[in-house]
Amino acid sequence: MRPDDESAQSEIDDLLKPYLRNADKQLVVDTGPVNTRRAVVSNTYGSLLGLVGYVPIDISLKPEGATLEPGEPLDFTVTITNRSTIDIPLSLTCSTLWGWYLDGHPEATTSDHYNSPPRRVKVRGSQSYTFERRWSGYIHDGGDIRPPDSGEHTFEARIHTEDRSDQGLFDTIELQILDA
Repeated sequence: MRPDDESAQSEIDDLLKPYLRNADKQLVVDTGPVNTRRAVVSNTYGSLLGLVGYVPIDISLKPEGATLEPGEPLDFTVTITNRSTIDIPLSLTCSTLWGWYLDGHPEATTSDHYNSPPRRVKVRGSQSYTFERRWSGYIHDGGDIRPPDSGEHTFEARIHTEDRSDQGLFDTIELQILDA
C-alpha cells in the first residue's frame, strides 16, 4: 500500500469501528488502491444488512414439472440474484454456495453431501447466477438406490448460510410422486 493509501485506510477504519463492533469479524477487504473504498463500503453494507437480518439476495427454484412418475428425472433451474448494486459478502457453512435437497436430504442422498470447510464469498452487485441441474429421480441410501415413496415430497434449493431460514435464502416446492 502506498503511504497516502495507508492514512486513508486508517481514517476509514476509525470511522467504521463503531459500526463493525458486533459485525462479522472475518470481513474480507480488498486493500488495493483502486478498489479500497468500494470494498470497504461493500463489506460494511453487507455486514450491517446481516446484523438487521436482511440480505438483498433472492434464490428461486423452477422445476420442469411438479408431478413425477417413480424414478422419473426432474430438470430444474436455480437462480440466485443480488438485488443490490453493492457486492454482498456471505459466510457459507461449506465450500458450495448453494445446494438442493429432497425432504431435507442433500441431493437425495442420506450421506452428508455438503460436508466441507466453510468459506466466505461475495455475491456481486446486480448480478444473477443461473444453474441448471437434473435429479435422477432416485434416492441414494448408502449402497441402495430406490425411487422415493409415492406422495408429496419437499424439494428445496438453499444458500448454505447459518441463518438462511431467517433471511429467506431458500426456495421450496412440493413434488408429487405418483403411485407405481
